[in-house]
Amino acid sequence: MIEKSIVNKYAKTLSVIIAEEKKPEEVFTNFFNVVDAICKEEASVKFFQNPSISTNIKIEKLSLILDELKFKGKYKNFLLKVIKNNRFKILFYLKDATKKYLYEELGIVEVNLIVPKPISKTTEKKFIELFEKKSGKKVKLNIKVDKSIIGGVVARIGSLLIDGSVKTKIFKIKEKLTGEL
Repeated sequence: MIEKSIVNKYAKTLSVIIAEEKKPEEVFTNFFNVVDAICKEEASVKFFQNPSISTNIKIEKLSLILDELKFKGKYKNFLLKVIKNNRFKILFYLKDATKKYLYEELGIVEVNLIVPKPISKTTEKKFIELFEKKSGKKVKLNIKVDKSIIGGVVARIGSLLIDGSVKTKIFKIKEKLTGEL
């Protein structure tokens, strides 16, 4: 397993580079589409993780792959540096960490909202406005439908969980009535 501190080091560096772009979220998506394509190809994974293949050969191969994909500049150099430092495994963990640091850099907060049924675009906009007002940051809203919450909503903003679901309210009433913990 790869150390979290190593992943975070690369993620912070990458997020700073991406944040400087005109369309950072688009660049992030494009970068990780390439990374995902490389990491999903079993032959590539075996090749880049094979200790008997020299680092120089791995760098040459990755350079050719990236050239075919028309992937150039600082992002190509970043991936080549990852291979040069024998850190291919971090690519499997880099996306989430980079996203976290990039959002911090851009002043974006990710909100995961669970609702019992699909909501309208108007309601979605109201939630975004509410969370932006409360957080003071731009909100990236992810909505998941889960009928088991019965009604209300559950929101996760970073490590903060706001549970306003009917399911939880019923559970709390049940606890009070039965005296269970």
